[in-house]
Amino acid sequence: MDKLAGSMDMLSSMQITADMEGLDLQSKLIFHNKEVLAVILKETVEEYKDYSRKEIMGFIEADSITDAKEVSAGRTNTVVQGDSTEFVHLNEKVAYFDLSFHARNPALSSKKVQFYLHIDIESQKTYQPGYPIEKRGIYYLARYLSSQLTLITEHTDYGRLEKCYSIWNCRDDIPKDMHYSISFYEIVNTKNTRGHAVKKEKYDLM
Repeated sequence: MDKLAGSMDMLSSMQITADMEGLDLQSKLIFHNKEVLAVILKETVEEYKDYSRKEIMGFIEADSITDAKEVSAGRTNTVVQGDSTEFVHLNEKVAYFDLSFHARNPALSSKKVQFYLHIDIESQKTYQPGYPIEKRGIYYLARYLSSQLTLITEHTDYGRLEKCYSIWNCRDDIPKDMHYSISFYEIVNTKNTRGHAVKKEKYDLM
């Protein structure tokens, strides 16, 4: 089995969060550990399906892990340093990325050039919050994707855009028949005329 040896930081987080059901900030501490992130990414990120959890830990850029900052509200044409979660715009309600970071994309990277996956981990208290959580996820992804480019001009290179993942984890109020389930959403090409097919890497961004 693909097991990981836990670090002292991981043990401390597990002890701190053991009795904190419903306490949002404290329970998110566990996601700061690469051991936990590797388990999640192994099961949800297509690019990592053939890699061990230990290898995935090596792909994660620890210095890029950020949380508890103002997020996605407006200035999506602002470059975000280190995948900072901050997007601020006057008169807009502030939203938050729970935890964001980037990790190496082994499918596209080489020894000379590195490409990254931009990953957002969201910790959700209830499975049915009163609105379609899928729409919120798509909104977050759109903001996250647009943040990679500076002010748009006629010279903007959209080819620089790197793939974004938004992974939502529901902790508490889950219908019994949905326990331990995973749902996937992605951009897909569903129809082509005259036998023309576009390569997946050209549109597989969210």
